[in-house]
Amino acid sequence: MKRFYTLVTVNFTAAGYEVQLDGQPVNTPMKNPLVSAHEGLANEIVKEWAGQGEEISPDTMPLTQTLSTRIDRVAQ
Repeated sequence: MKRFYTLVTVNFTAAGYEVQLDGQPVNTPMKNPLVSAHEGLANEIVKEWAGQGEEISPDTMPLTQTLSTRIDRVAQ
């Protein structure tokens, strides 16, 4: 997938630390917001997204994958 964003940030919300791309929340594959209870984890995920080149490669974002799985499959 081609990179479509320029800025990756963390925004604190009532749900936790939400990862955002250009001010819009990142969603998991099941369309849930990518939100971490831990600021440190959210900041590491920001680094994964910020480190992507012209093409987004999910295989190079293990923390994003792990948190997405937790949100989509474990928390449900």
